[in-house]
Amino acid sequence: VFPTGVYATFEPLPPRGASARPVGERVRDRSKRALNLSFDIFTLVLNVSDILSDVYIAYQYHRDGRKVYFALAVTVLVIAQIAYTGLFVTKYHRGSSYLSKLL
Repeated sequence: VFPTGVYATFEPLPPRGASARPVGERVRDRSKRALNLSFDIFTLVLNVSDILSDVYIAYQYHRDGRKVYFALAVTVLVIAQIAYTGLFVTKYHRGSSYLSKLL
């Protein structure tokens, strides 16, 4: 009663727990996630080392008694952190009710 070939258009269900996506696509997704994680870790290490080097330089100025350079280094470090925080908040918390109340 059904025309021949009707069931040929349906793909068999994958085994329970298996993914319906091709293996190459799954490998590509895993590789992409691994590269993204590697980039995030590299960026984190780079940013933390930048801040630590700035703090160390400011410490050296303080230790050597160069008060003007120390004050300038600390001022630049604080302004940079405030700017980075402001950029982060405006980019990732747009539309937040807390942010709109704060501003």
